[in-house]
Amino acid sequence: MRRLGCLMGALCLSIFPVATSASPPMDRVSGTFQSTIFSNSYTQATIDASSKANGKKASGTIEYGFTPAGDDTFGTASVDCLVVRGNTALMLGTVTETDWTRSMYAWNHVLAVVVDNGSPGPGNDIAWVIGSAGSSVSLYGAAIDTCDDLVRVYDSLTYSFPVIASGSLSVKDGRGR
Repeated sequence: MRRLGCLMGALCLSIFPVATSASPPMDRVSGTFQSTIFSNSYTQATIDASSKANGKKASGTIEYGFTPAGDDTFGTASVDCLVVRGNTALMLGTVTETDWTRSMYAWNHVLAVVVDNGSPGPGNDIAWVIGSAGSSVSLYGAAIDTCDDLVRVYDSLTYSFPVIASGSLSVKDGRGR
């Protein structure tokens, strides 16, 4: 009778599996950086973003600033898409707030690239934020306005971006790649 009870219990568990509380893997990017663009210009940003490991359901913010020859301008974007592979992350965001009034810097969308090459961040990590006043951001001549576009560009990404001058960045690949 005891064997029958064990057998019935095992049968019930195989038919009605017990739910586990394990959360799905998440990609994550966070940190602050400043990169020198030209001798008198720099870009800076604070990034806090996450998504499911497939890049979907992204959330977070990119707070960015650009100082072209002493003209400080700043903005905030909500993250729409985050693609992480290994130590590299690409983010696409929609600008939600900006103080940029000149048409050259009145961006609607931003693209952020982050490469976490370990500690210390300055001199090792690579980061850049670019934007567009149009409906998409262009990188390497490719228009990016969807997550699928971001994945396509990611596959052909080369690192022609500057290493950060200050700050620290962290990229975590939810799939462990």
